[in-house]
Amino acid sequence: MVRFSVYLCLALLAGGVGAPAAEKEEADRPSKLTFNKDIAPIIFDNCASCHRPGEAAPFPLTNYLEVKERGRLIATVTDSRYMPPWHAAPADVEYRDERRLSDEQITRIQSWVGQSMPEGDPRDLPALPDFPQGWQLGEPDLILEMPEPFEVPADGPDIYRTFAIPVDIPEDKWVRAAEFHPRARRSSHHAFFVIDPSGQAMAAERAEPGGGFS
Repeated sequence: MVRFSVYLCLALLAGGVGAPAAEKEEADRPSKLTFNKDIAPIIFDNCASCHRPGEAAPFPLTNYLEVKERGRLIATVTDSRYMPPWHAAPADVEYRDERRLSDEQITRIQSWVGQSMPEGDPRDLPALPDFPQGWQLGEPDLILEMPEPFEVPADGPDIYRTFAIPVDIPEDKWVRAAEFHPRARRSSHHAFFVIDPSGQAMAAERAEPGGGFS
């Protein structure tokens, strides 16, 4: 503010009308962003795969009104990098299918929310991705199921449980990918997979049935 006032006075003393200062202020002002052109591509590519009907996320983000309703929350959780969920540390190499927003994308969301979240020209809106139904990675070669279901209470704190499932494969195989399909998707947040060739996990499962071992 001080620098602007001094510059304006110098311009007036020189016989100008303050136009250079106005031009600088206009150049410093962030450009107008819209949902359809600037924000929808970020949300559709990084959020909608989970934030859509039938998936595990608690609310959908598939159109302008849904995103605007959660706009300030989205700005907060993306700025802290709490969302999209991606726990791998930054590295010099690029991970395939990395779920990390760039600094530019995060700044774009912040600016759009600060500009009262305009919708923009409908012609700029990209189509939602064509999300596959059922298996997301293609038909699996092997399906493993828990011998018994685990009941999750309707309320209470988060529950972290470990389950050991036997894998009956007579020869060595490379694991290319694993996909988790809980029957109650809204009750399951995430899962970690570990292959235990030692057999200790199965022994612990037999000793403490129901996933109570660490």
